Amino acid sequence: MVRLSYGMVAAALAALSACTSLAGPEPAGTDAQALVFEAERTFAVTAQTKGVKQGFLSVLAADSIVFSPAGIVSGIEHYSDAPESPFSLMWRPAEGEGASSDDLYFSTGPFVVAADGEDRGFGQYLSVWQRQDDGTIRLLADHGISLPADLVGPQHAVFAALLAETRATRPAPAGSCDTSLEDADAALNLAEDIHPEAILLRNGRVSTRGPVPGLAAGVVTRRVAVAAAEDLGMSAGQAQPASAGNAQTYLRIWQREGCAWTVLIDLET
Repeated sequence: MVRLSYGMVAAALAALSACTSLAGPEPAGTDAQALVFEAERTFAVTAQTKGVKQGFLSVLAADSIVFSPAGIVSGIEHYSDAPESPFSLMWRPAEGEGASSDDLYFSTGPFVVAADGEDRGFGQYLSVWQRQDDGTIRLLADHGISLPADLVGPQHAVFAALLAETRATRPAPAGSCDTSLEDADAALNLAEDIHPEAILLRNGRVSTRGPVPGLAAGVVTRRVAVAAAEDLGMSAGQAQPASAGNAQTYLRIWQREGCAWTVLIDLET
């Protein structure tokens, strides 16, 4: 998104109340899920009480990335230079999990952007958190899609069902493999070798499962992170369109099946 991407706020207008769009129980889940959910809740409270800018600066990792209209940029630099947002931002974690090595996690759920007491934008965020050397977990990457108000509820239900189905059928990773997530991401961007079916997050659409389509020419992988257990990974990249306009960007959550990396969630804007 940047969970609040300033260009995205204007693109997502609707009239659903925040209390309705963010309602719903948070599953107890695993210890890793509970950990990242608690980090998200603390982050959300800070963003509400101290403003969006300070909220992000309180959780961003030193090497974090966020997604702007120009493409992928440093999270710290982006928010340090940004003025305080006139919008308020509310969200809740609804789904998430962590690597078995307890060092890489993802979280996702609905968000609402409001200003002057009115809801102005809705969507689903996808964030990646990473354990730091001091033992804390901090936000490594943050992106999202915009949704019309009437799709927020259906989107959550469909996404949760697709993720549960994937968890139930996921093969265990092999014990030791000579595999590279960087190579897998590059091969996918070039439409070579692998065409995995993933949960697709797209602006204005309820999630579906399908093959990850190629991006425009000139796509570049900008960031990769892999858990120590090599069972969960993240990649991010962008492709500048041939015509003038915002850069296409993606954030992918990967899982390893046997010795092969496959995409679990593919978010493209």
